[in-house]
Amino acid sequence: LEKQKRILTKDWSLYDSKNVIFKPKNMTAEELINGVKKMYNGYYNPSNILNIIGSNVKKGFFPLFTSVSLSFQGYQYSRKN
Repeated sequence: LEKQKRILTKDWSLYDSKNVIFKPKNMTAEELINGVKKMYNGYYNPSNILNIIGSNVKKGFFPLFTSVSLSFQGYQYSRKN
């Protein structure tokens, strides 16, 4: 991307998946953002979260705690966008 001069900013505070920080090659910046939002909303929907948590119930406390925590954070993040 650097060689192709497609990096739009080097401000690391914008590297958060909410901002387009490079020029996409075969889509617009808006299409990229909309695709990321769709991916988050699809993955972090309540039924998928329950499946993720359910698959970790028998694996012990740490996998269960981690899956609940990450799922909750992802769900909150997907709803902010």
